[in-house]
Parts: sequence; C-alpha cells; structure tokens
Amino acid sequence: MPNATDLIVLLVVGFVLLDAIIVFYIFWRKRNRKARFDHSFYQTQWQNLDNISQSSPAQALLEADKLFDHAMRDLGYAGTFVEKFQKAQSLVRDSQPIWNAHKLRNRIAHEAGFQIDARQIRSVLSAFRKGLSDFGVKF
Repeated sequence: MPNATDLIVLLVVGFVLLDAIIVFYIFWRKRNRKARFDHSFYQTQWQNLDNISQSSPAQALLEADKLFDHAMRDLGYAGTFVEKFQKAQSLVRDSQPIWNAHKLRNRIAHEAGFQIDARQIRSVLSAFRKGLSDFGVKF
C-alpha cells in the first residue's frame, strides 16, 4: 500500500504531465490556425468587394472590415474587432495599416457625410487583403 508521500509525488507528477499536455495542445492549436479557412468563401467575398468598390467605396471598406473580423473569428479569437486584433496582430507582418483602415471604417460608420477618395479605398483594401493573406487566406 502506498504511503502519503508516494501519493503526493504521484499527484504532483500527474499535474505536471497534465499541464504539459495542455500547453502542448494550446501551442499546437495556435500553429494550425491557418488551416481552417474556407478559401473559396474568402475569394468570393473579396470578388464582391472589388465589384462594390467601384460604385460604393465606403460600403466596400465596411465589408472589408467585416470580412477581416470574420477571419479573426475563424482563427478562434473572440470579442470586439479591437480585442480580437490585439490578440491576432502578431500574425500580421505590419499591423499599423490594419489599425488605420479600421479607424477609417469607424469614421465612415459614425461621422455623417464622411467621404473616402479612390486612393484611400485602394490603400485600405490593400491593407485588409495583406492582413488576410498573412492570416493564411489564399486568394
């Protein structure tokens, strides 16, 4: 019959092994996040964005922001756009253009009469597309 010391050692070893398994699973899941995208969905949505951008640049920006948000949800992040991107930005080579694009989106959504020009829309759409590519979306 095992004594109390043996049981304590066994419990400690068990907890250490359980912790190691949990840590391994978390890292494995983060490394494999890029594989879960339905690439045809993102390709179709991006084609729609390209079509919308000609007639309604502001609407295209709003849709691109929503698509980027959708991708972060697909990666397993939760919360608002800002909360998700704070966690996901390490996956993006250059996060500042995404932040700028989202700020521009907020201005369009919340400031009456705010207009966006063709140069800005190209820049914003490019930022979101690069970010999606960095996430692993294939276009």
